[in-house]
Amino acid sequence: MPPDLPRFSLRLHQGLTPQACRALAVSAEAHGFHTLWFAENPFGRAILPAVAACAADTSRVRLGLGILNPYQHHPTLIAQEAAVLDELSGGRVRLGIGSGIGQRIVRLGTRYRPLAALTDAVQIVRGLLRHETVTHRGHAFSADRVALEFAAPRPDMPIHLAAMADRSLALCGRLADGLIVSNLCPPAYTARAVAIVRESAAAAGRESLDIVQYLPAWRARMPPRPG
Repeated sequence: MPPDLPRFSLRLHQGLTPQACRALAVSAEAHGFHTLWFAENPFGRAILPAVAACAADTSRVRLGLGILNPYQHHPTLIAQEAAVLDELSGGRVRLGIGSGIGQRIVRLGTRYRPLAALTDAVQIVRGLLRHETVTHRGHAFSADRVALEFAAPRPDMPIHLAAMADRSLALCGRLADGLIVSNLCPPAYTARAVAIVRESAAAAGRESLDIVQYLPAWRARMPPRPG
């Protein structure tokens, strides 16, 4: 695909069984899709079994963890999971982290602090992927002299953040390598969100980030054939 054209990917939602994800993954790779993004929210199907199966069934298409939340996957666990899936897939994983849906996170019996959760998650995960011994005293999550017992295949694995509000978008620009814009966001919102992220990144002396946007798509139902 020419570099000036968008890279088209496929979002696999939690309503799909692992078997359906596998079939779609094989088809998406055959038709040149760039990435498979696996969405996870509390109480739906967990995505990691399907991601692992799709990694084994494919060889080229990238696999996006989009997103994992640190309330259900502690940042130390996110680092473990992403690194091992990267081993399995031969370096095709794209890591997306988000704070999750607040109303559902509260039902887990924990305090919902999205900015603190994202800040702590990025710092802990990035250090572990770099095979550092991490001690981090965060407002939401902490780690005490923690290191992975194996070397992650890509210490510089890009970390994308799912962000919507202005403060989380600015945080994304300062800390993350990419932004994930949710589905059902109109073009005007997307343009504003990207501008906030890029402005924040520039103020922090960082290069422009990778932008991913989920777009809903429906298959048109064909009219019945005459006769």
